[in-house]
Formats: sequence, structure tokens, C-alpha cells
Amino acid sequence: DGRMAETLAPLVPNVKVDVGRLVNRDSVAGRLVGLKDGKLRFAVADNFIEIPMDRVGQVDFATDRAQTAPVQAGDIRVFFAGRGSLTFTLESWTEKSVRASSANFGKAEFVPRAFSRIVFQPQP
Repeated sequence: DGRMAETLAPLVPNVKVDVGRLVNRDSVAGRLVGLKDGKLRFAVADNFIEIPMDRVGQVDFATDRAQTAPVQAGDIRVFFAGRGSLTFTLESWTEKSVRASSANFGKAEFVPRAFSRIVFQPQP
């Protein structure tokens, strides 16, 4: 179908700009400034480019702007059923809802079935 494989590595480590990798293997480099009406908006030089979400395979964010919150005592790391992980402070866990908070993303709520594994006392 012309789409990229699911497991994509960043184009370039330690990039100074955001890079949108499109499903047709093209890319756009600039700063991701928003998402509206199903389109990602990139600032590129003095212009803006809007790309429909269904044409974007991945966005690699500029690593020089990334900040990692330190792991706090009591934090847990959950692994999503499909792929990826997230470290946060667990606020509550019930059959229907997992409530979490983090300096990285603020407060969030998930359904427990989204996770395949939990690690208590994760290493940074």
C-alpha cells in the first residue's frame, strides 16, 4: 500500500529540527507547530506546510528541545500492548481506568487493557 514499516528509527540522531516522515518515504524538516482539522502544520523557513495526518508515518522531534523528567520514587513504567512504554506516577488503578501524572505530560487517563506489562521501581 506504499506505507512505511511500523518500526522506524529516527532519520538523524540529535536533530535540531522536527522531521515528518511521510508514508511515501518523503520527509519535511522544520518545526511542528500544530495539529488542526486532521493536518499537521510545520513551519519551514518562512512558510507553513500543512500535511494530512493520513500521509504522515512518523514525526521525529528535535532532540535538542526534548526534556526527560527524572524518575521519581514510586513511579511505575507501563508497556503498551502494541509497542512503547510510559513512565509515570500512578494516581489510581481500577478495572476501568488508570489515572496517571508526570512532569512530562501532566495528568492522563488510560484503559487498563492498553497495557501488557508493569514495572515497579523502574530504572532511569
